[in-house]
Amino acid sequence: EYEKVYNQKINQSLNIIPSRIWRDTKGIRQFISMFSNRFSYSMNRKFERSIDITSVHIPDSGILAMNNTLKNDLQFNIKRTKTKLNYIRTVNKSKQLLTNGIDGRTGNVQAFKIQQKLNSFILAESYTSGLKTLDSEFFTMNNYEIEYLENKTELKYLLNQKNEASVNFIYSKKKNNFGEENLESYAGGFDYN
Repeated sequence: EYEKVYNQKINQSLNIIPSRIWRDTKGIRQFISMFSNRFSYSMNRKFERSIDITSVHIPDSGILAMNNTLKNDLQFNIKRTKTKLNYIRTVNKSKQLLTNGIDGRTGNVQAFKIQQKLNSFILAESYTSGLKTLDSEFFTMNNYEIEYLENKTELKYLLNQKNEASVNFIYSKKKNNFGEENLESYAGGFDYN
């Protein structure tokens, strides 16, 4: 038997790109135009029909499923040296009512990326760290809290407008704070497009 529910979605994004206004300026405006910021928020909730949909606050007991994502990407672009710096912050939270109870997941990620272009070569370095959790009411032995970090180095060679070759190396480390599981891995690869 299916149960009728309300679905509520909100998607919002804000892009601040000063270089579109102050492209050829000097001084403080030129410095500010090197920055840009992208912010996005997404919310998707399903809740019981007995809840008043005009209510600003919906109690947790009435929510059947929820997924919230918040992301911010701050970029610093130095055009004369062809260097890009990014700081990215992402926060996820989800909750789902299952037949055996509620499963909740969270994710909290920070990433720092730098990219340098030198003629036909692009050197990119990224460092990502975060925390992922699972909280299950019924399957408590599956709960986890994983701290992780990843460092990726990539060198690309642009052969022409359509083709590129790249080589990369990835180091990652993960640790489950609720158990004894640990992972340390090294990976490398080659790609041609």
